[in-house]
Amino acid sequence: MDFSSVSRVTLGNPSQQLVRLCKHMGHKIPAQYSETEGELKFEFGVCKLSAADNQLAMYCEANSLASLDKMQDIMGRHLEQLAWKDEPKVTWQDA
Repeated sequence: MDFSSVSRVTLGNPSQQLVRLCKHMGHKIPAQYSETEGELKFEFGVCKLSAADNQLAMYCEANSLASLDKMQDIMGRHLEQLAWKDEPKVTWQDA
């Protein structure tokens, strides 16, 4: 994959949010996860997640910049909706 980005989000319980996010997304796309790691397979790329301490890391890879932007939008919106109590601040950086 040619394009990648990462977001590290501070949360009260990142492990719980990783599981919630993967379960939620798993209704639409293939998802594998444990309490500390997850992987979501979109048609246009892959997002790997890891939870440690008070941080959830999301690492996205895609074949095009447009696909990467789409994945960032999807992952950011869904995390913000599911973890609204923590008021997550999702910002992306090139990886």
